[in-house]
Amino acid sequence: MYKINVDHPYNVNGVGIINVDPELKKKVDYQLKPMIEEVEGIPTHYVYAIKGDENKYELSHDTLFVTYKDNIYLMMMLRKSVRDILFDPFLQHGYTKMHSSSVKKDDDVYIILGNERAGKTSTALGLCKFQGYSFIGGDLSLVKDNDLIGWQTCISARNKTFDILGLKADEQIYSDDKEYIWLWPKDYEKLGYSLSTGGKIKRCVFHKYDFAGKTIERELTPEEFRDKLIQNIHYEEINKANYWNTEPISIEQCRRNIENSSLLNDPTSAVDVVSTGLSEENIKRLVKVMR
Repeated sequence: MYKINVDHPYNVNGVGIINVDPELKKKVDYQLKPMIEEVEGIPTHYVYAIKGDENKYELSHDTLFVTYKDNIYLMMMLRKSVRDILFDPFLQHGYTKMHSSSVKKDDDVYIILGNERAGKTSTALGLCKFQGYSFIGGDLSLVKDNDLIGWQTCISARNKTFDILGLKADEQIYSDDKEYIWLWPKDYEKLGYSLSTGGKIKRCVFHKYDFAGKTIERELTPEEFRDKLIQNIHYEEINKANYWNTEPISIEQCRRNIENSSLLNDPTSAVDVVSTGLSEENIKRLVKVMR
């Protein structure tokens, strides 16, 4: 069965996959690792694959029956449904899914937040490449107070990012516009990055690149900190395609989770930074601000 690779009291669910071609299952394993691993044990939920003439799914008690006519649909369903049921207990116990990147240095976790395409993943990769941080995730995190758990999934980085960092993947999957490269967490490990599952947040960094502008470094007021955290709730994904009919989490509940977070008790735990580009010099400057 599949389990999240963390030691945590809410890590209670396990998912078994039945009737899947071994070669296809290898690809699913690769896409789930290293955050989700297959271990011995009795699953709490099952996914049963059925080859058919259409793509659809149907839930019956603790088993999700997935009928598929193409392998891409099946792989997507396996990957997303397994993640959904494994992480649901965390959401039910007050964790909020945040649109963010995250890294770790020693025992300290740094969460990087910002608007879409602000450069969160590029910043995280730069911290790993130039300053030896461990990579937790490039798109989503589960956050409760100052506790963070990585939500590792397929992430994208600009071609320019790979050029600057001197990286080249074995098999690069490009976006439609050819500007971004899509990679799985295990791909980053193959590129030499160390990976981590999470830990205690030391600093929230609201970071973006302004290639033609000026550098900015400033502490946030408590009100700005709260508002920016709320703006980065990854709400659209919480109830989207709820394969397991789990208890919905409302946006109001997510906001209450953030407003009651102990992170907000210390306004010095947040900083707003604008950089002129991804470079070793700018990453070194960012590290000084973060710490």
